[in-house]
Amino acid sequence: MTPVTVGNGQVTLDGQRFTIVLASGEGLTVDLFDDFLNVAVALDNARAPGSVRGLLGNADGDLTNDFALRSGAPIPSDAIAQVSDGSGGTIPVLDFDFLYQDYAESWRIDANTSLFSYPTGQGTGTFTDQDFPVAAVDLSDLPAELLAAA
Repeated sequence: MTPVTVGNGQVTLDGQRFTIVLASGEGLTVDLFDDFLNVAVALDNARAPGSVRGLLGNADGDLTNDFALRSGAPIPSDAIAQVSDGSGGTIPVLDFDFLYQDYAESWRIDANTSLFSYPTGQGTGTFTDQDFPVAAVDLSDLPAELLAAA
């Protein structure tokens, strides 16, 4: 599809995929599905390591310091486990309860921080389910036939 210029960037729709590319080269790809969106973010390679922060980490190449609360406060070490990455190294993984309670709550948006407009009677709470997910799921929770098909 032909890109549409919006400000200093371009937006392209190809089937169910929106691609947004800024003049800097940074961009966002959004794939539309029936029940969810799949979002991928691309930073400019020239961006200084550690110059960003947020839910996707700080892009400094060090996975051990990517998690932080919205305030910038580090995650307590007892809430982070190191698990195998399958190639002899490890990657940090947040404790389930910490991830879906303290961490999620620190990043939760409200009426003052949302960039969306809502119809009368609706707001961020309309679309928030603090009871999801109920529990962590791992491969041992899945049926053997499903694992075999994968």
